[in-house]
Amino acid sequence: MRAMVRNRARLVYRSLQMRRVLAAVLLTACHSHVQLQAPEPAAPPEQRIAAYSKMRSISYHQTDHYQVGAWGQTTHMGRTTDYMQLADGSRVYYPEDILTVVPPGSPPAVAASQSESDRSSANSIATAAFIGIGVGTVVMLYPLLTYDAAGSGDIDLTPVLLGGGILIGAAILALVQLPYRTGAADEAATAFETYDAGLRQRLALCDAGGGRIGPCGDASQPPPIVSPGPSPGPSPGPTCTPPCRDGFACVSGRCVSGCNPPCPAGAQCAGAGATFTCR
Repeated sequence: MRAMVRNRARLVYRSLQMRRVLAAVLLTACHSHVQLQAPEPAAPPEQRIAAYSKMRSISYHQTDHYQVGAWGQTTHMGRTTDYMQLADGSRVYYPEDILTVVPPGSPPAVAASQSESDRSSANSIATAAFIGIGVGTVVMLYPLLTYDAAGSGDIDLTPVLLGGGILIGAAILALVQLPYRTGAADEAATAFETYDAGLRQRLALCDAGGGRIGPCGDASQPPPIVSPGPSPGPSPGPTCTPPCRDGFACVSGRCVSGCNPPCPAGAQCAGAGATFTCR
């Protein structure tokens, strides 16, 4: 009786592992890639600031998977990295999509490439496992389905044993791909965690203090501080007559400085629209 319970537990465990593999493969195939493009480091600061404001990372989402055993015990089966949320509302499901906007050889680029490699290996092994399950099941059941009970011959057990061996091999493959699947999730998390720093490096942007960013430059000559605009931004309302001069934005019919927070002493706000610069 105990042996039967142990065998049943092994079958349930393998079934759950196969379901997890199937779910991971299907979820991977359900999402589309994101096309990310960034201006060159030599582009105007306002253009690079605008690109960073849209493509910067807000957060990334992970899911923990648990298995509840027959006796109520809970086992942590692993963690998957689902996607990274960008400021413009788009979601990056595939880490390799960031390779176009981070420097080659940087930590996010290395992690993204490794995640793609591990995921590809896991999917290939999982595909072989599913094919093995189908072939093994057909080979194993064939003599049983074609057996003539009215005949005097015995069932040929060779295909049954062969099919059982194929099924065992498929189950082993399903277990072999799990470390690759886990590695892909871990590398994806690393790529998403380091993406923001890699994006700033690609755009040649540095921390300008006060939660703002500006173009990187010589420390002896601080770069101009670029602000994304007044906060909150200009709201629809009466127009300003005459039009506001350079460095000012029209808000509710009044011309106000477009640089928020105000420029430091000796600097003057310049710009128009949604981008202003302290010079």
